[in-house]
Amino acid sequence: KAYMVELTSKLAQMYYDRARFYDRSGHAEAALIAYRDLVKKVPAHELSSQARARIEEIENEREQVQHE
Repeated sequence: KAYMVELTSKLAQMYYDRARFYDRSGHAEAALIAYRDLVKKVPAHELSSQARARIEEIENEREQVQHE
């Protein structure tokens, strides 16, 4: 069981790091895909909560740009 917890955490961190890379690089669409992958693969992990919040922020930013 401890092995699975560790493996899940490493997987979540991998997905999160990938999403952050795209996010910081200015590739919002790729970041959204990566954040959504994280939420889908490990929904109960604490990084998924952060990913959900960032997904919402990116979507709100995109909406604001569309309405300008």
